[in-house]
Amino acid sequence: MSYIRDGSEFIFVDTYKKSGDYVYPASTKEGKRFIEDYGGVSDMGLVELFGRLMKQCDVDEVYRDYLLQKLSNKLNVKIKKEFIKQEE
Repeated sequence: MSYIRDGSEFIFVDTYKKSGDYVYPASTKEGKRFIEDYGGVSDMGLVELFGRLMKQCDVDEVYRDYLLQKLSNKLNVKIKKEFIKQEE
């Protein structure tokens, strides 16, 4: 399950801060699935969630890192160096 809660440490985003986002999948007693979202998702949180979801779904690392870098560039979010690939 990919989620991020207030105070979570970032895996993909390069920051000393901890997340202020609180977003995770949930379900009702009847089995209807939805997203618990207390206050929205920051740009850093969105990049982090995207990275965690791709890792959970076992997306090829090269493809994951490429897409993660593209998204972080669009949102002006710095990702950790180990996830930045040099274009050849």
